[in-house]
Amino acid sequence: MVQVLRPQNRQKPSFAQSIVGGLAEGTADELKHYAENKGVERQLGINLSGIKDPNTRAQIIAEQLKSKRKFAQSQAEAGINYSTGEITNQGNNNNSNEKSTLGFESEKQTGETVEKVNTTKGKRTIPVTKPTMNLDQMIQKSHEIGAYKRANNIPANDQDELKTLIAVNNITKQENEEIKKKQTEYGQKYLDKLQNVWGESPPNDEIQSLFKKMGENAYAEGKTEGEIEADASTQARIFKNRISNATDNVRKYINEGGFDKNQNSIKISVQPMLDEGLFDTVRGILDEAGAYPEQIEKIVSNLTETTKKTLAPYEKQARPDESWWDLVSSGKSAKPKKGYDSYKTPYAPEQMEVIKNNIKEVFQNDPATNLVLLREAYHDKDVEWDEFKDIVEELFLKGEIELNDDQENQLTSTLVNPPLEGLGKILKNLRLF
Repeated sequence: MVQVLRPQNRQKPSFAQSIVGGLAEGTADELKHYAENKGVERQLGINLSGIKDPNTRAQIIAEQLKSKRKFAQSQAEAGINYSTGEITNQGNNNNSNEKSTLGFESEKQTGETVEKVNTTKGKRTIPVTKPTMNLDQMIQKSHEIGAYKRANNIPANDQDELKTLIAVNNITKQENEEIKKKQTEYGQKYLDKLQNVWGESPPNDEIQSLFKKMGENAYAEGKTEGEIEADASTQARIFKNRISNATDNVRKYINEGGFDKNQNSIKISVQPMLDEGLFDTVRGILDEAGAYPEQIEKIVSNLTETTKKTLAPYEKQARPDESWWDLVSSGKSAKPKKGYDSYKTPYAPEQMEVIKNNIKEVFQNDPATNLVLLREAYHDKDVEWDEFKDIVEELFLKGEIELNDDQENQLTSTLVNPPLEGLGKILKNLRLF
């Protein structure tokens, strides 16, 4: 039978006992080792108790210092974000959350930046695009990272750091492309459902863009494929009904009481779509309901206070006393001529210059002014529709004014026709043309 001898518990000697013990043994080396051991333990955290061989002690200290250096290096490198080139100095705080540029809660998971998004289905985690750098930025960051590492006694070469930054940057670009591709796929799903619900007549570009954006936002909300299918169909039906209901409401307001009386109610009916930026869609609704161009633009847009202030000092020009018939009889140029329907005596050249200068001033102060409403404002100052159109065209062709896309569309569509008057408005309201 083997008898197991259990070691007796020994109480660790106190500091005083150790010294007394050392003196009792009469060895000066014991006191020397004791003092060295305490110093090394206090400064480096290394316990050399019981180890007296100088070579062994030196080797242990060297290995411990090497280990600590590697730990410091890992901390320093953990504080460098190679995706952005930023030095955070928070390598030992990997669990800390940061706020992304989009305002969502962000954290690092398996090397990828993700966002936690609160949805009706709970909190979901989705990938998001990350910033990238151009070559000049990466060169600058490589110098900064290299200098930072060397300052922390970490071997570093700026060229190697640049290679790392370029490699990480390329990976980030690929990840971003994958995310954008997925967003595009979701947007197309919403657009397909919209076209299925809409029927043979496709929705305009504004509505298509809106639904593509809906799909991209659905991806950002972390919706599943099944949720996408259901939501896209629902949104398409809801939107088509909104268009139909708004058209019916506007037509009712125009037919029952007229536009001027019900202008505020008409505005309220289409305001949600205006808030979404669907200006052409609202124009189509108003046109289908029987509104004419000036009425449509009063709902969609308006003359700004800047334009109104610029127009206020302009005084109506007095037309020459000669009648149209007298001008024609004398062989002078007079309206009507091809493209004109006004029988008023034309303004004198110096008067036209006054009008031109005022229109130029309007564009200088309000470059995005609404041309349809501006035409109506000048008509109230006795400038005929065709005179206004000719002046705007001349100023534009000479490069004295610039037109945005909406203004060019108004110039080449609405402004080429006279404003509706009298019978024309009645026929328009009756939807006879």
